[in-house]
Amino acid sequence: MIDTGSAVLGFSMNDDLDDIKKATQNKICLLGNLNAVDMINWDAKKIQNEVKNIIRKAGEGGGLILSDSHGEIPWQVPEEVLLEIAESVAQFGSYPLARV
Repeated sequence: MIDTGSAVLGFSMNDDLDDIKKATQNKICLLGNLNAVDMINWDAKKIQNEVKNIIRKAGEGGGLILSDSHGEIPWQVPEEVLLEIAESVAQFGSYPLARV
């Protein structure tokens, strides 16, 4: 994928994020990997854990866009969930990254 000249690589929650980050470090930006379907049932603690986990695994050195991995977020996902994701990214995803 890197050899195609692409700027961004989308990945899903089923992909091994540690392996992807190691293979792509400083070569391509990563886009993902929140499970938008599962977000329907998320509470604040689950959101914070998901965001922290992704940032911990792929945020170091930049090159990460936190996003859903399906391409769209279902209407059934409450607005509060999306706002909490944004707040968690602001809290845990500002550089320099804190150990989360």
